[in-house]
Amino acid sequence: MLQVILVIAPRADQVDRVAASLEGTSLRSLYAAPLYREAAAVVARPHRLAVDADPRFDTPEGALAVISGLAETVEGTIGVVVSSEVARAVLLHALDAAVPEARLALDDGAIAEVEVRTDAPWTVNRINDACHLVG
Repeated sequence: MLQVILVIAPRADQVDRVAASLEGTSLRSLYAAPLYREAAAVVARPHRLAVDADPRFDTPEGALAVISGLAETVEGTIGVVVSSEVARAVLLHALDAAVPEARLALDDGAIAEVEVRTDAPWTVNRINDACHLVG
């Protein structure tokens, strides 16, 4: 089973808090859309991981293809830093729901979590968790 932690478009003033909130999470690897490479590097630092900046994470279709492919070969938890549009597409795919995009609000710097299986439907464990940004 693959756990995917989606970090949604963190702004420069949020990225340290996002990184701190994920320090206790055991990440195997960290992926990012190229636009979010620098933010992902901050998140990756405490885990001593390199960031795999992959342009396929720029689009919903590309991100879903990569995540589905990783689920075939990777066990554990990965982080993915992407736009809200891409995160929304992953979540809607996991929910298998026809929800209008405007109804699934995702805040910059929020975290979502999806359990990805090859033998069962995907499960959403968190959506738009922004508690780490308060204070």
